[in-house]
Amino acid sequence: TRETNRVVSLSSQSLKQNVDCTMPSINTPLFILYGSATGNAEHIAKSLSEDAKQNSAWPPDQIHCYEANQFKKHCLSTWQDTSAPSSLLIVTSTTGNGDTPENADRFVRFLKRKTTSPTLFQNVTYSVLALGDTNYDQFCHCGKLVDKKLRELGGTACQKIACADEGTGLEAVVDPWTDSILATLAKAMQGDSSDGGEEKQDEKVKDTVTEASQTSKEEKSADEHAPNATAAAKSETLSSRGVKMLRDLLSLKDNEDIPTIDDNSLPGVAAKLSSCKLMDKDCTPPPTPHETEVVDEDEDFYYTADRPFASTIRQARYLTHLTSQEAAERVTQQLTSESAKTEWFARANEVYDELFPLDDPSLEKVKLDQNGKRVIEMTLALPEDHPFEYAPGDALGLLMENTPTSVAYVLNLLQKNQKIVSDQQWVKSDHFLGTVRDALTRIIDLSSTNPMQPRSLRAWAAYANDNDAKAMLYLASTTGRATFQTMIQEQRWNVVDLLQNFESLQPQVSMESLFALLPQIPPRYYSVSSSPAVSKNELTVTFAVVDYVTPALSMSSEDAGSRRIRGLATGYLELLCSPFLCNKPSGDKTTQLPPLRIFPKPTTDFRLPPSIAEPLILIGPGTGIAPFVGFLRHLSASEVGTSGKRPPIYLFFGCRHQAHDYLYREELQQYQEQGLITSLFTAFSRDGNGKKYVQDFMDTQLIVESIVDLKARVYLCGDGNQMAKDVQQKLSEILPEGHLEEMKRSKRFLLDIWS
Repeated sequence: TRETNRVVSLSSQSLKQNVDCTMPSINTPLFILYGSATGNAEHIAKSLSEDAKQNSAWPPDQIHCYEANQFKKHCLSTWQDTSAPSSLLIVTSTTGNGDTPENADRFVRFLKRKTTSPTLFQNVTYSVLALGDTNYDQFCHCGKLVDKKLRELGGTACQKIACADEGTGLEAVVDPWTDSILATLAKAMQGDSSDGGEEKQDEKVKDTVTEASQTSKEEKSADEHAPNATAAAKSETLSSRGVKMLRDLLSLKDNEDIPTIDDNSLPGVAAKLSSCKLMDKDCTPPPTPHETEVVDEDEDFYYTADRPFASTIRQARYLTHLTSQEAAERVTQQLTSESAKTEWFARANEVYDELFPLDDPSLEKVKLDQNGKRVIEMTLALPEDHPFEYAPGDALGLLMENTPTSVAYVLNLLQKNQKIVSDQQWVKSDHFLGTVRDALTRIIDLSSTNPMQPRSLRAWAAYANDNDAKAMLYLASTTGRATFQTMIQEQRWNVVDLLQNFESLQPQVSMESLFALLPQIPPRYYSVSSSPAVSKNELTVTFAVVDYVTPALSMSSEDAGSRRIRGLATGYLELLCSPFLCNKPSGDKTTQLPPLRIFPKPTTDFRLPPSIAEPLILIGPGTGIAPFVGFLRHLSASEVGTSGKRPPIYLFFGCRHQAHDYLYREELQQYQEQGLITSLFTAFSRDGNGKKYVQDFMDTQLIVESIVDLKARVYLCGDGNQMAKDVQQKLSEILPEGHLEEMKRSKRFLLDIWS
């Protein structure tokens, strides 16, 4: 995906902020707006809002948290009132290489308009927390832009913008900002100078964050997360699987206890993300937002994350070389209109696990690696009633659902212990509405491993009995951090795993606790590999199926470690593509496939130039080749591809094995034979004696002259953790000093990378 899906579990640490109890109450609005693509910024903003309502200078009824695009409905009239001072906190991420999150794009466009009043924010005191990734050149671009425009439109910053880096860990900047911002903002609203606050904040961000003792208010917050926690069994019963596993990892003897943890080594309690209430079964539900929805005139696209298009799969094929189609054939045979979705999903996964083993000792390592390396090109239908505009280089947003097995498991707990039925209606704090099954399927993130962070683990411990709570607190502490890494993170636990291994949690699970402690399912983004110049009725994306085995655990407990993990999105998509992957897309089978909820995710820079005069250098190892296939298909179908007036195109592609994962091999070679690709450079890192990567083929006079003398545009797509850094390092070595930085400034070096 374009953006890491790891959600930062922010604490109620802000409760420790030094808010002067004698300070007069600030009886004016505090707006907390967020722009979020994967949930990080939303999580931070909502956590901060909950903290502010518990302990800040603002009365709870003056604190309002919304996505940034809701500014017209909730904030604009206050800003326009010249007699009404207000406060504003912005938390926003940056998607792609400088793009604005979809739920903040209208707000950003409003700030940039020439018609926006230059004094709109003259009575607004604000601060901005920007989230970004230094693997991208446009680091925290959206947050910096918002900060700049707020200043230009009359706003007063209570401190300098804080920029958090996903590459090094968001918490290093996020934690000190959330710890102090409410107090800093309150002082600024009371008339204190912000200069000193800026300097102090800068110093604090640079320092290592030291965990302080938790206050009694934080303990109260933990209790509020678990309203039924007092009903949890506190007796010393037989140890749960989680306790046994932890004891085994710590090599504890029968007469040794799990170490007791001091509060000072614990993280803050994860703040409440949102709330909900269940409606009486006889109540008539209010209309959903979509039933009364009016399309905003400022929207560029009809289909969005809030209003996706229900698409169907038109075609699919493996781009990797597989010797058998048996898995897809068997899964297709099992797909019937009568089969329960949960049962079909479970059986289908078993078939793929059986026929693509990843840890069979009888198979060679290269075969096991290839079994886990499956890449699919999927073609989706586009709407006919409204435009679904995209261009090569854009991404496709996909809204996923939790796995049917996870939904069934949690729903069973709710029915058994809370007497909640699946069709019971619920109302969420930000007015989403639906049934309990809807919430468990489409909203609450049950399947992702991202929410399982130390802070959220501490919050879940409030629901457990003494034995389980002691183990969970140890894992959440700084003392147990290495064990947490081994037992929880490396084994990719999600909330269902937590409930299954710490059994005392199960009776306490409620809709309130799930909404309070788990984020929403974030969208997934995939590079488009097609061109509207070829077909306006369909679109293709290319993705690698996430499928791997976790490390084995050195312990005596059964079923420990070596867990088979399939990606929530890509694993499910592979199952849905099965009728096409085995070349048997019969009508009675494909019509039974559920639709996929999609929306366009445009980019601002990573596109072909309007007029191609300079050489193009395209660098895309692995699935990073996808947008460049879209480029080539577009050029081939346009005048550039047919008129003979073609600029040089140099394409770099890399993979592990030429015979297995040389993606689009025939198509790329055909483009080269036609002259559309001038030179095709390939690197196969696992073939031969020495490993070779794409950057190893760049040190040529042809490439250097194309960049320096002919002003070539360089596009780079793929893994941002290592590949992108290595490629940029190589370019820095072969180009004149400072040339790469100049290319970035002039947007002749463009990136589409992900972590």
